[in-house]
Amino acid sequence: MYAGQNRARHGYQSAMVGRGRMGLRRQSDVMGQALTELQAQADAGDPRAQALCNALCAPPDWRERQIAPGIQAPCDDLYPLPLAPRDGNPTFINAGVTNKIFEARPQKPFRGERVAVILNRVGAGAAGITPVITGGILVGTDPQVAQINDMPLEHFVGNAFGVRMVMAPSEPGIDIQVRIQLVGPALAVGETITVFISIFGSTWA
Repeated sequence: MYAGQNRARHGYQSAMVGRGRMGLRRQSDVMGQALTELQAQADAGDPRAQALCNALCAPPDWRERQIAPGIQAPCDDLYPLPLAPRDGNPTFINAGVTNKIFEARPQKPFRGERVAVILNRVGAGAAGITPVITGGILVGTDPQVAQINDMPLEHFVGNAFGVRMVMAPSEPGIDIQVRIQLVGPALAVGETITVFISIFGSTWA
């Protein structure tokens, strides 16, 4: 009895799954036919059909300025992109780590142009310690330097002159990273170095 009930239940479930698949197939066929007819009307010059086709087939707004995949046309929408320390703490302290990763993941297409840095030092010994960028600023896996090497972070402080860059453009979700290493003597007790980094650049909605 139970075996018969199980077979019946299994047969009913299989039938329902089959009907669901056939229903989806029919819906897909109907939608495909409707889009084909709509495209034919648009090709014939029907302005309402053309407008509807454009709305259905248009790419996302942020792709409007793409010349090719991954290549953006010039634009004038300028925004800051703040970089956050991966460990959540922008301050170097005595007996703490001597390297930190600052990173951001823009949610719009972005091309960096100006790195802006604020350094706050506390303690006399902190003045003799230099934070450096190791390996260049990374856009995805692409270092933004002509040669891989370290460079002082203070090249990009607020009063720096002639430090504008044209970085590689990045798609939404691409990580941008700056790896900071302290060079010099160790921080003494009570001495700290706090780092804030932002990148100003072009973006579009």
